[in-house]
Amino acid sequence: MLMTDLQKHFTKPLKGAIHIGAHHGQEKGWYNQNNINPIVWIDANPQYELGLRSQHPNDITIISGVGSENKIEKFKIANNGESSSFLNLGTHEQEHPHVNFIEEIEVEIKPMTQLILENNLDIEKYNFLNVDVQGYELEVFKGFGEYLNNFDYVYCEVNEDYLYENCALVSHIDEYLSKYNLERVETFMTIHKWGDALYVKK
Repeated sequence: MLMTDLQKHFTKPLKGAIHIGAHHGQEKGWYNQNNINPIVWIDANPQYELGLRSQHPNDITIISGVGSENKIEKFKIANNGESSSFLNLGTHEQEHPHVNFIEEIEVEIKPMTQLILENNLDIEKYNFLNVDVQGYELEVFKGFGEYLNNFDYVYCEVNEDYLYENCALVSHIDEYLSKYNLERVETFMTIHKWGDALYVKK
C-alpha cells in the first residue's frame, strides 16, 4: 500500500508524527507533503543515529528500543537492514531466503510512556503514529499505555503468519487497537503474508 493512497481517510487534521522503526527516515517526503510536523524518529539500531540527525536536523531523533517494559534485549541486525528485529526469524526464512541476521547487539528497551517523559515530548502535538518494527508491533503499542488515545491515525506493518517467532498477527493488532477506538480501514498484504495497515480512530 502506498502511503499516497491514504489521504481519503484523513478526515481530522494531521498534526505531528511519531515514527518507530525509522530506518533512514525515508518517509520524510510524504510527511512534508502532508504538512505533518513535528516528527520524532525512533530506532533501536544506533547505526542510523548519525544519518537521521544529519538528514533531519529539525526533527527529534531517539535511539532506543520500544516495548512494553524496561529490559535489555538482543537486537538482531539483518543483512538488508530493514528486516532487523528483536525477534528471531520465523517463516521469513522461507519467504525471503536471501535475508539473514549477521550481527547481534544488546539494546535497551523502554516503554513509550518513559521515552515521552525523558525527551519532554508534548504528546498533544502528535496524532499520527507509524510503527515498523518487524513483528514487535504489539509490544510497542502496549508501551504507549493511555497515550494511544492521542492518536487519530496508526500506520503499521502487519503479519498474517509468523514471519518472526512469536510475532503479533494482524488479528492481535486489531483486537488491541480496538480498545482505543482505532479501526483498520486499509490493508495491503503481500503474497508473503506481511503488509501494511492503516487504523483510524472511530
